[in-house]
Amino acid sequence: MLRPLTDLVGNLHAGLRLALALPVTRWEFRPEFRQLVLLLAISLALNLGYDLYLVWPDARFSVLGLYYQSMLYLLFFASVILVASTGREPSAALPLSVLILAVAPTTFAIYVGILLGAEWLVPDLPSAFYSWLTPIYLGWYLCIVLRAVRLVLEPRMLTGAGMLVTFAALNILPWYLLPPEPLWTSDRSAQEANAPPDVERLFFQQDELMAQGLKGLIDQRPGVVDVYFVGVAGDAGEDVFMNEVQQAARVFSRDFEAAGRTLLLVNNRGTFEQLPLASRDNLNEALLGVARRMDPDEDLLVLFLSSHGDEEEGLVLDLDGFRLEGISPRALRAALDGAGIRFRAVIVSACFSGVFVEELRDDATLVITSARRDRSSFGCGHDGTFTYFGAAFLGTELPKDLSLVDAFGRARDSLGVREAKEGLTPSEPQLWVGSQIGPRLEQVSARLRARGAPQAPTAAPDEGTASIPSLQSVWMNTAAR
Repeated sequence: MLRPLTDLVGNLHAGLRLALALPVTRWEFRPEFRQLVLLLAISLALNLGYDLYLVWPDARFSVLGLYYQSMLYLLFFASVILVASTGREPSAALPLSVLILAVAPTTFAIYVGILLGAEWLVPDLPSAFYSWLTPIYLGWYLCIVLRAVRLVLEPRMLTGAGMLVTFAALNILPWYLLPPEPLWTSDRSAQEANAPPDVERLFFQQDELMAQGLKGLIDQRPGVVDVYFVGVAGDAGEDVFMNEVQQAARVFSRDFEAAGRTLLLVNNRGTFEQLPLASRDNLNEALLGVARRMDPDEDLLVLFLSSHGDEEEGLVLDLDGFRLEGISPRALRAALDGAGIRFRAVIVSACFSGVFVEELRDDATLVITSARRDRSSFGCGHDGTFTYFGAAFLGTELPKDLSLVDAFGRARDSLGVREAKEGLTPSEPQLWVGSQIGPRLEQVSARLRARGAPQAPTAAPDEGTASIPSLQSVWMNTAAR
């Protein structure tokens, strides 16, 4: 009666030693079919329990999640059978499955412990933490699998490498190729995600949010051309605009010393409670507030706008179905002139953004647009970090030498190659450099270059920023199977 439980404890103990690279032999495991069933039950219980914890108390069991889990388990057993067959020992599939499943509680506990501990210690974890933690975890897991294969099959080096590649192809790739489906979902989350925003409440919050944002700005340094950055993400319906503006803020804060001199206006559900909305009134107030912190006749304003574009309206402003008055070229010129900021670099990432060039051009202004006035730009409609233009300009070229003008030229060329390769109508980005702002920009670039080598690009142009995987998606695709 107690034998199965005793064997299970022995398997879990041996799995712990296997996971932690401690001495262990194949004979310390009890590779029986009954043990396989028990270990599978533990694996499923961990999945069910953690998914339930994430959405409790508004949990609803997902049939699609059950199908997804079933597929993952089938792929796991298929990979083990293929690995055993490659080693010409098909009967080794059972002990190999037991060994790998026996490490599941250990890997789960360590991964969850690190993740929850880090989130508890640092509430606003940067995305880089997840970007590093996940591949480290997967590499550790594959090392465990390789050790299990060597214990059971004792393959030669090349054969063992082939077995590991086979296992990874069937167990790791699905995590990247297929969207994860948890076993439990939240009705409340879906309702909140689909509910229209409370526009009245949002607008009542704007005075406080704007005051907080402007209060956080630091003053200019006399005798130094300081860079101030204002970012505007206009459409709440697609995350790419928010992502691009936030990434632009990081680039200018890091490479152009704009840290502490940055203000964002964002229309996105994820920031409604933290950041001011992208509206014409907020933009006017933001420019006036920045002008009070800077020396309007010395410092440089970088204004980065990203949204859908309209040939007549200019930049579209939308609160996920609630349309705001857009930012037209004339309105933007009036706001800039009204703030009294002399030197300004205006970058517009939107379809038909070339409409801004004629209205904004003067001797003290740089204008960069992602498209001609009658052409579309590309890359909206997804949740990546950049649009096509943003990927070339922000993600690759600008960090190379910290010159806005030179980066634009290279980005325009590389963007043209990409559009031609994909069979797209060329967007033909536009550039205007006023006679007075050109030397001012070069002065800033020279000072920044003298500071040290420019940073590496923040993201590959076609990749954006890696999405932050949910814990259950990592777990379901590796150790918990």
